Parts: sequence; structure tokens; C-alpha cells
Amino acid sequence: MIKLQAVFWLFVFIFGLIGATRGWLREVFVTASLVLAFVIVALFFKGTEPMVVVTDTTTQVVLPEAWAQLSAQLSQQWGEEVRCQTTDGQNQPVQWPWNCHAALKPYLRAEFWKRTLLLLLFAFIGYQTAGLGRLAGRTARTRKSELVLGALMGAVNGYLLVGSLWFYLVAYDYPVRGIVPDSTPPTLLRYMFPALALQTQVLGVPLVFIVLLILFVFLLAAVL
Repeated sequence: MIKLQAVFWLFVFIFGLIGATRGWLREVFVTASLVLAFVIVALFFKGTEPMVVVTDTTTQVVLPEAWAQLSAQLSQQWGEEVRCQTTDGQNQPVQWPWNCHAALKPYLRAEFWKRTLLLLLFAFIGYQTAGLGRLAGRTARTRKSELVLGALMGAVNGYLLVGSLWFYLVAYDYPVRGIVPDSTPPTLLRYMFPALALQTQVLGVPLVFIVLLILFVFLLAAVL
């Protein structure tokens, strides 16, 4: 069975090939669109976004306090403890990634699909935008001379989209049927965009807002 980490790198390579054929400026529009999707996540899904906790020996995806509150409410309804079992008494992982109670599964699945559909929608918008009007001619000229840069930006978009879907797949207990968890925690998760841009703050501002601002200024300079 192929590992999800191998699937991730395969898609990064495929997106790089797509970027090489489309040109770097078109790909930057896709990048900006995907980052905008994460800004929406940061604004409207605040408090429910999973976090990555890295120790010397493990990489764990941790659900925030809001999920603990939900678990407490469901525990009262079910008359038993409802939670995701992640550690034993020695604070060591006992099952990767989770061992979630059945009552939590629908909520985890819903959060996964909210983020997945949002990312796919904005990726679609980004790939369509660069073919419109005056910009189409500009990007067509750029494509012929900058093949390598287009491939690089395409690979970045593959990292943003596929890497984020992988991150959410792990964080929400693999809600897609047929996809089996990896036997060991994938350490690459700490480098996925949701972990970096939504958890990291610069001067009290989430990094994702700064990235979007830089991309916006860059696109204005490139198009005008």
C-alpha cells in the first residue's frame, strides 16, 4: 500500500509540471487564491483549527479546547466518556493518529469537508482567473521564457493544496473511507501550511495575513 507521504510528493511533482506549462504569473494567482482561503479559515474557523505539537520523539496533531468542550457535552448525552484517545498515563502516543469515539466522527468529518471544499473552490477560482481578459496575454508571454519558475510556483501550489488536505485528513481522524492511517506519525506535518501560517504569529498577527499581503503587492506590481 502506497504511503500518503509518497502521494504528497507525487502530486507536488505533477503540480510542478502543470506550472511549467502555465507560467509563473498564472501560478502566483493560484497561490494567492489558496492563501486567501486560509485567511478565511483563520477568520471564521478560529478556535477549531488543529495544531501541531512537536516533541523530541513525536509529531502530534492536537485538537483545540473547543473540541474538549464538545467532548464534555457529548459525554453527558451518551452517559460515557466521549473523546479522542491520544496518550497513555506516561503521555506517550498509544495509537496514531487518533482513537476517536463514534459520537465525534460526524463532527470531525464535517470540519474536514468544510476546509477541503473551501480549498478546492479557491484553487478552482485561482486556476480560472489567470485565463481572463488582458491577463491571459500577459501570462502567455511570460510562460515562454520562464519555464523553471513556473514549475517552482506550480510545486508550491501542490504543497499548499495537497499538503493541507493531507494535514486535515490526519487532524480529523481520516474521515475519507479507503484511506488508511500511516503506521508512524508523519513528521512532515509540522511543515504543512496550516501548521506554519495559522499557528505562527509575527508581531501578534497570524503569518497567513502577512503572506497574503506580500502576494497582493507582488501581483499588483506584476500586472500593472
